[in-house]
Amino acid sequence: MSNGNRWKEDDVRLVLLNPVYTMGSKPTVDDDTWISAQKKLISDLGRDEYFARLLAVIQETFADAVE
Repeated sequence: MSNGNRWKEDDVRLVLLNPVYTMGSKPTVDDDTWISAQKKLISDLGRDEYFARLLAVIQETFADAVE
């Protein structure tokens, strides 16, 4: 998070982009909500920026899982 405990718009976008929150035995976000958020982010950010950010989140999240 940027700036201590204060959430900024980009901090929220990073959380919304991350598909990990839909996984596990007790997902934080259900699939339909996550997909709806992705549609809004694509609309807000534009396709190219959205996919660049999504790829960065996936690469960062799974960096240690792939050789």
